[in-house]
Amino acid sequence: MRIARRSARPVDLKGASPTVLVVDDDADLIKLIRTYLRLEGLTVREAANRAEMIAAFGQPPPPHLILLDVNPPDASGFDILVRICQHPLAAFITKPFEPDQLARAVRQVLRLKPG
Repeated sequence: MRIARRSARPVDLKGASPTVLVVDDDADLIKLIRTYLRLEGLTVREAANRAEMIAAFGQPPPPHLILLDVNPPDASGFDILVRICQHPLAAFITKPFEPDQLARAVRQVLRLKPG
């Protein structure tokens, strides 16, 4: 099963580590994802609701990848996903439950070499 789709163009990191925004209201799940992604050398931002997600988007640099819960407490994750996917550089990853699978998908989407 394919869980990732690359953006239309490679991500330009300009020497920085990729930034991933994790949007989920489950604090334990965010902690788990954050730990695995940091072990992969990624910068992780977190948001538990719509307001935090908007604030995280406002921080430079913009996230290179967004891991979005489709059931945030105060918004429709599917509506947000539709808007994100309309952007030509948007990337998509479904929510896997195996951390190694998530790490592989993030590397694939961001076109990073295996860690």
